[in-house]
Amino acid sequence: MLHNCEEKIIELTSGHEFEKYIKALGLTKEDGIIIQNNLLNAYYINQIDVNNIESQLKANINKLLNDRDIEVKQKDLDDDEKYLIYRYNQEYMRVYCSNCRTQILFDDTYCHNCGKKTNYTQNTIGYNIIDNTNPPEHSSIKYSKTTLLHTTYKLLRYVQDNPVISNIPREILAPYSIDINAVIDYALNNNLIKTSVNSANYYLRLTHLSKEELMKIALNNKLKTEGTKSELATRLIKNIEYSKLNLLINNKAYTLTDMGVKFLEDNTYIIFYDVFLCNYSFDEYIQLYNENKDKLDKIEIGFLFLKNLRKKYVKEFKWKSYRNTFKEEFKIAEFSKNKTLKITSLINLFICDINSWNNNVFLVEGTVLDDFLNEIFLNLKKEYDLNKEVEKYFIDVYDSIELPYCIIPKQDTYNYLIELLNNKSIESIRYDIKSKLHFKLDENYFFDNLEEQKRVCSLLKDSFY
Repeated sequence: MLHNCEEKIIELTSGHEFEKYIKALGLTKEDGIIIQNNLLNAYYINQIDVNNIESQLKANINKLLNDRDIEVKQKDLDDDEKYLIYRYNQEYMRVYCSNCRTQILFDDTYCHNCGKKTNYTQNTIGYNIIDNTNPPEHSSIKYSKTTLLHTTYKLLRYVQDNPVISNIPREILAPYSIDINAVIDYALNNNLIKTSVNSANYYLRLTHLSKEELMKIALNNKLKTEGTKSELATRLIKNIEYSKLNLLINNKAYTLTDMGVKFLEDNTYIIFYDVFLCNYSFDEYIQLYNENKDKLDKIEIGFLFLKNLRKKYVKEFKWKSYRNTFKEEFKIAEFSKNKTLKITSLINLFICDINSWNNNVFLVEGTVLDDFLNEIFLNLKKEYDLNKEVEKYFIDVYDSIELPYCIIPKQDTYNYLIELLNNKSIESIRYDIKSKLHFKLDENYFFDNLEEQKRVCSLLKDSFY
């Protein structure tokens, strides 16, 4: 599955099927591009994530329809279509009773097997989520090898940091929608984690409960109920057999096995991905890593991965995505203390930001310069003579950048960058640039092929006073 938020937006808002869908609603191909860019811009400023893209897509479509007073007629479903929807929901909306683990439907309030309430909660976008306590004993769900690899690594890292916290939150597997119980099952079956039963383990499991819950267990077992949580937990351990205590505690504790520890040690490149490259496809990263792990270290593979992405984005006219790779490149360069790449990635980022290219669109109003640049330059000035370093690399970077057309001339770009290094605010630079631009385009111009992009470039020539 795609777990890159940006790629999922592109996937959902591109292609013949999407164009056919919005055309049937009364919208145009240009409307589709507007919707796509609205979603991408919302993602870039952290207003949406991979879990709520589809709901935001529907909201954007509905807003355009409402703005244009387009009424959409609801299609009447025949009996066969209703039955297919019913079967689909039966298949894909099954969950497990949090008490006895019997399979139930997503909207069941009570379990048909044990009669207990099913302990549902609601997440922020309205999906029913069952509170995870014990994993189902058997799982027939099939996942890709890379999905299991990544989610298992996330699970083991969590268990390593929280060895006795049993109610493992499903959020640790984000952005995957995989059932966390299936991952726990996989880790248990492959001897990567284990449930341990010793007094220290029980003590931590008990103190994870509320004091009221501990007092209730003590009262039901005819033990004294006074004292702190620590005293209550100790009293229960001393007076109740482990087998009985295990049934009374509504949680499980997991710890890593030796194989689990080795699994983490053998796959440290995954944490590198999670820290620096998590906005991109894990499958593509793993493929590149496996092809190069014998000749490159993970830092070099990270740089190569971003370089390959830039080649891909140039061909797909994804200029905002192209720009973002330099931001990730800087973070890796800072981590690896690569001075040259730190400087050149920031120069590339600045050049991209003062030009108005977004994904398959030229923005007449200009882009907003990233505050990240100002903060980073201020910090780097403490380490280097930045004016000298920028002068050293600027011309080569400017000449090699692959934007369709640099609206701001080379010398002006250099001057603006030096002004930024000498504490001129980003907003004042942006205002100054905007006041000197005169476009032959009256509005944002969208394009999805090379010829249209070239046409935009020809219209932009001589746009700077």
